[in-house]
Amino acid sequence: MKNYQKSDFKKGQKIYLYVTGNEARRTKPGIENRIREAVVKTVGRKYITVGYPNRQYFEAKFEIDNDFRQFYETGTIDFVLYLTKEEIYEDLRIGQLQKYIRDEIRTDSVMSKITKEDLEKIADIVSKYTTKEKPNLDFSHKTM
Repeated sequence: MKNYQKSDFKKGQKIYLYVTGNEARRTKPGIENRIREAVVKTVGRKYITVGYPNRQYFEAKFEIDNDFRQFYETGTIDFVLYLTKEEIYEDLRIGQLQKYIRDEIRTDSVMSKITKEDLEKIADIVSKYTTKEKPNLDFSHKTM
């Protein structure tokens, strides 16, 4: 997971952009075609500005105080900023795992096969990342 600071960026530094949104529609298929090498042009008070080394007229701004998300006035976000290619691949792996878990857990055939012990382990993991309290599952003193 990215946790960048302004001090991570220096003028002239090589960074990577992952193409998303409308820009991805204009990109050839394949992960490698969606990864673009770019250079930090400026590190300002509010924005990191990047551009392609051999294209004078391309610039993208990323908001320092908004988790380095791309700044745009119209349209949608077209790029996600990364310091390394490896971070892009790691985020893509995380996304695939999240999708796999979400899709598989939704099916009753999988849910009905998960043991009580495994469900409790899953609930423990989920409870670490949510503010919603885990349900009280102690029914031993209840009369039915």
